[in-house]
Amino acid sequence: MKLRPDYPNSAPQIQFTGPLPFHPNVDQAGGRICFSFFSTKWNKNMNITIDGSKEIEIVFWLILKIVITTIAAFLESPNFQEGFDEEPKKLYFVNQSAYYKKVKELSTKRAT
Repeated sequence: MKLRPDYPNSAPQIQFTGPLPFHPNVDQAGGRICFSFFSTKWNKNMNITIDGSKEIEIVFWLILKIVITTIAAFLESPNFQEGFDEEPKKLYFVNQSAYYKKVKELSTKRAT
């Protein structure tokens, strides 16, 4: 993750640099993530509500925590409406058990 000079006005640059996950939203050639949260939906003024009434602005370090949590959730639950890689997408819709088996195999192999 790289923070651009104008962060938090622009989204952090997110890119895998090591072994890439078998995932429809990860560019297998360059490791970029295809996820609209980090492009068109980025908003530096994200707010949260505490106790149902008090709204506060999230400070930049908390935004980074949200970014990391979002990436983890995104890796677990692919968005098949967006994406770079057609192979995982096709396999998922043709045979979900084969898709999850390949994800597990490649994750284990690439993690070592």
